[in-house]
Amino acid sequence: MKNMRGLVFWPTFIFLAFVVVFSFIAPESVSLIANRLKGVLLNGFQNLYGWAGLGFFLLLIVAGISPLGKVRIGGENAKVLFNFWNWFSIALGTTTAVGILFWACAEPVFHMSSPPESLGLTPNSEAAGRFALSTLFMHWTLIPHAIYT
Repeated sequence: MKNMRGLVFWPTFIFLAFVVVFSFIAPESVSLIANRLKGVLLNGFQNLYGWAGLGFFLLLIVAGISPLGKVRIGGENAKVLFNFWNWFSIALGTTTAVGILFWACAEPVFHMSSPPESLGLTPNSEAAGRFALSTLFMHWTLIPHAIYT
């Protein structure tokens, strides 16, 4: 507890406690506020999310092939614990692969059978299938993996 940073922990804890208590008192209001906030964030920053994802992907490539990729964390005398492929396997296994085991199989079925109402797609139609697969590729390809890494 003595290593805890109060300026980080307490405001976050108080805000979270307020939201939890308020969600028990007025769940409809919390849902309305959360949905409005989600709409503002997704609509207002839509392009930023796409460009940021591409930026993370390019940054990962540049860091990997530049001299920055040879920097040893821990100083010059630090010993390497894992080689490149071990690190790659750890990153893949702890982020993308775990999600793929379940959600990458279930997500297209979910989106095809119940696409968002805002898109006006008929469930189980060809258009819903295209949407489901495009969403799958958006969520489970190299750019999300670059963001996780």
